[in-house]
Amino acid sequence: YTIFLMPAQSSDPRYNGLNPQDMGFVNVDDDSSSLYGFIITSPDNASTSESTASSTFTVKLSTEPTANVTMTYYSSDTSEGTVSGSSLVFSSDNYSTAQTITVTGVDDSSGDGDQYYQVVLMPVTSSDTNYNGADPQDIAFTNLDDDSTTTSSSAGGGFIITAPDNATTTEDGGTSTFTIKLNMAPTSTVSIPVYVSDSTEALLTSGSSSNVDNLTLTFTSSDWSTPQTITVTGQGPDEDYDTLYNVILMPAISSDTNFNGVNPQDLSFVNTESANYNILYSAGAYTGNLTSKSNADSLCNSAKPSGTSQGYAFASFSTTEEIQDLPTTANLNTNLNIKSSSGKLIAENWSDLLDGSIYMTLESAGVTTNTWWSFSDNNGGWHTYNCGGGTSGSGNGRIGHPRYPDTKWISQSNGQCWQTVRDLICIAKP
Repeated sequence: YTIFLMPAQSSDPRYNGLNPQDMGFVNVDDDSSSLYGFIITSPDNASTSESTASSTFTVKLSTEPTANVTMTYYSSDTSEGTVSGSSLVFSSDNYSTAQTITVTGVDDSSGDGDQYYQVVLMPVTSSDTNYNGADPQDIAFTNLDDDSTTTSSSAGGGFIITAPDNATTTEDGGTSTFTIKLNMAPTSTVSIPVYVSDSTEALLTSGSSSNVDNLTLTFTSSDWSTPQTITVTGQGPDEDYDTLYNVILMPAISSDTNFNGVNPQDLSFVNTESANYNILYSAGAYTGNLTSKSNADSLCNSAKPSGTSQGYAFASFSTTEEIQDLPTTANLNTNLNIKSSSGKLIAENWSDLLDGSIYMTLESAGVTTNTWWSFSDNNGGWHTYNCGGGTSGSGNGRIGHPRYPDTKWISQSNGQCWQTVRDLICIAKP
């Protein structure tokens, strides 16, 4: 959705008609593991001119579509501004590549003053139901008049902020950046205090200030047009999943009255769970005699998914080698998602994995279609039936079931230890 900032109204000709850029936001769904939408990089300066000066912005998709996504667009007033092309097509191959739209001012040879118009991005069409009908934010522009005897809009102090390509950080230190510069040379130094609204979610870096909750940007008459970059770094992990926060730019401080007290726009971000996650996977079918925990760990490590660092047997072998002990014995990060090798979410975090229900069954997630040796109770503790701690082919051992999302996923029934139709399930850390 979009917050529209309409052209200003004032008897001060420096401000009358100035059009602040609109801001697009995404309301993050806390019931879905994927965010479908558009990443629009706002123009460096949302104005064109009757001398045919142009401006550009880019669009790409936030997630891979299952079918082509077509976005059509047009200028709301072609007598003030025209656009390059008329549509963009995104596929599973190019969805993450930004496509550029160029907007060019039109000279109407009349003193009509600076005119507001929009580039209208229509709801997209696609066979992918996650995208079909989704409506990207429109982008507002001002076409600066070159025929009027009274000019105004460029006379006052202001700021040109290039919004982040993706206003998202991650709890494992994922970053997002934006830049800011002045719109004209100041007569004295301009200082802008900046701080983050929640330092438990993100910290700021710019210039000599690194990973701090507040800093100050300074512009002079010699560097006013050079963009200064602020890097926003996500903090965590924690238990709050996706969290909204703001980077707040305070009113400028300067002896130049054009800039003193002028307040740059704040920027909103979302700190998401880590891009890393623990993976549940199968190392194949074995009898209940896995020889030892170390041998089971070795089998799991040999079968670990690409990109992971270490695999461990997801089974209980003794009172000190239980599934519930893995965060300690394997040094697992308990705040990370648990997913399948294909990226399907099984549990939000370690507590969610062992709380009696999982988000998706192992079969649905593509982990296995077979029952598997857990030797565990509902909570991941060592079960009485355990195939001699995973070292015997006689007796019975506790098994989990791939088609249940409740406690049966980890402890459904007993299986005969000599049978080879049970899988060894493993967990790998990033």
